[in-house]
Amino acid sequence: MLLRGGPVPGYFQPTQIRCPQGGSIAIATNGTFAGGTPSVLNAGLLIGSPYRLKITEIPGLPGVELYPTVELLDRLHPPVGLEIRFPIPIHLTSQELRMAAEGLFVTRVIYLEDPTNPVVIQDQANRQRFLDVRFNEDPLRVADQLGRPMAILRIGSRQPRMDRQTERFMFSSPPVRSIMPPQQSSIPADKLERAIISTPSIGRLR
Repeated sequence: MLLRGGPVPGYFQPTQIRCPQGGSIAIATNGTFAGGTPSVLNAGLLIGSPYRLKITEIPGLPGVELYPTVELLDRLHPPVGLEIRFPIPIHLTSQELRMAAEGLFVTRVIYLEDPTNPVVIQDQANRQRFLDVRFNEDPLRVADQLGRPMAILRIGSRQPRMDRQTERFMFSSPPVRSIMPPQQSSIPADKLERAIISTPSIGRLR
């Protein structure tokens, strides 16, 4: 990544994290969790810093709490002033949450599709396309062959360790920048099609 130029240090990349409808998402800041938001979390995250999430009220999994991590690898380069309209989307599916609750570990790599070799398929609104890789394949390497890796999501069933005295995590929490939810794009239709083609997809390893 450094040989390719690397991301701009200190840049807060707009990111949109989704969980199934009815669930709640919270992100760790200052060693503890902020209040959860229903289904969708919009935030500016630093590149290269792992962030801890807390997923609760998961439909079909009463009482279960899961703690995925998200690490951004690179940033997007939208037109100036439109950064918030084009966040990196990271979708947690019901299947992945159930797999994690059952003790499996899931690694998901979100990548930006190669515009010179796109997958010609109609995307569904608010649903992120994904493909499964074999157990002996590195999902990051596969994503690098398909496009430009943007983020890594890791989710399992283990609970995070906390300091008993402070009730905080025993590792530092990167800063988070609050952002308003992205508004519907006003880009003309002929240019919007190109933006849709470059929508990040994901590689997933079970």
